[in-house]
Amino acid sequence: MAETLTDFLKSCGGEPQFKSEPRYNRAGDCVEYFFSNEAHHADRVDGVLTLYRADDNHSIIGFQVKGITALHKLLGNFGIAVNTGKVTVGMLILGAYYSAGDSRHTADNRRRLYESLNERLDPDACRQPVLVDQN
Repeated sequence: MAETLTDFLKSCGGEPQFKSEPRYNRAGDCVEYFFSNEAHHADRVDGVLTLYRADDNHSIIGFQVKGITALHKLLGNFGIAVNTGKVTVGMLILGAYYSAGDSRHTADNRRRLYESLNERLDPDACRQPVLVDQN
């Protein structure tokens, strides 16, 4: 019998590997996307976007977009294939920018934070689809 969780995971074929991909959380009505697996803290930008920053150097290592159901209604056919429930990561970020009402930052600083996230995303990540289960 395994003595630790690590021992148990190794006996099952190794430790789970980190995979960088957007994930929809139905219970939280949000999408989270981590680019790397490291210690981090949350930096809330506004009512929709939260950036995850590395604890050691404060670089952006991921983000969360809340209110996916509302964004689905807002973006409609402009960013979401309604029949499949897919939305691209880039469209989520654009929708978040234009739909967030409250902000902890000035307009210029908020825009700069969104641009920082956009710079961190490579073009393939921006086009990556997220399956949004609306059922």
